Amino acid sequence: MFKQIPFLLALFSLLFVVACGDDDDPIDVIDPNISLIDTNNVNGSIVSPGDTLRVTIEALAGTNDINSLTIFENGVRLPNFAERLFFNGDPAPSNAVLLDSNSREEFTLNVMILAADMAGAYEIEFEVADDEQNAATVEFSYFVSDITTLEGVLLNQGGPAGTGGLDLDTGEGTGSGDPDAEIRDQGIDEINFPPAENWLQRIAPIMGNNVELAALSSEFDFDAVATQAQVVESFDEAATVSESDVVEVGDVFAVRRDGNHYLLLVTDITVTPNDNEDNYVFSIKQGQ
Repeated sequence: MFKQIPFLLALFSLLFVVACGDDDDPIDVIDPNISLIDTNNVNGSIVSPGDTLRVTIEALAGTNDINSLTIFENGVRLPNFAERLFFNGDPAPSNAVLLDSNSREEFTLNVMILAADMAGAYEIEFEVADDEQNAATVEFSYFVSDITTLEGVLLNQGGPAGTGGLDLDTGEGTGSGDPDAEIRDQGIDEINFPPAENWLQRIAPIMGNNVELAALSSEFDFDAVATQAQVVESFDEAATVSESDVVEVGDVFAVRRDGNHYLLLVTDITVTPNDNEDNYVFSIKQGQ
């Protein structure tokens, strides 16, 4: 019987070691969670410098309480956060916010960010982290355009004096002989058509002002053009014309005058059968 004691002691020691080992097994840690609510469709949007971007974020703690919220832009903490970052309508107190006790388990936050001043692509990333630096992120992207967009109305050249031309720098209608105008309406055909139908509904470059006009494909995506370089490319990749075909809503034209480039989308056409106040409405994107 006494000979069995060492064996029993050894067995007891083994069980003790195994039991202690179970207490040291690692615990699976659940990271915090963060999601983005983009009701304003800012993700992937094209904006102007300083435009307002509004989103809502929702966060939920994992194993540990959430400790902080940080916002990054293109991989670095959002620059100039004091002027550009707002939480629930108020200026953000910092850009590495330590959460109070009411927000450490979960929170919903309305965020407003002013777009960057320089043209280019940007990615905004929201990061929540707990005390152990377990983190979760969510992001959206936007693009800052460096082109100016304005509206211009070109009147029938057969109308009152001082009409028939369009200054693409200001969007103002002017005379077809104005040195500031780039394009002109081609007026009416009084010989071959009755007055109610005689508007030619064609445009042309004012060549005396050193202007060239190109007609673009019907499949050209005007809305996707967001940089001055793209405005220039749209002209370089198209064939110039001395006069357009009959102009229709949705037509796109590119214009070059010296070193300036313009992209034109026809957004509306008004035909007036009893006078010569017919006109086109253009959305104009200006490049260099």
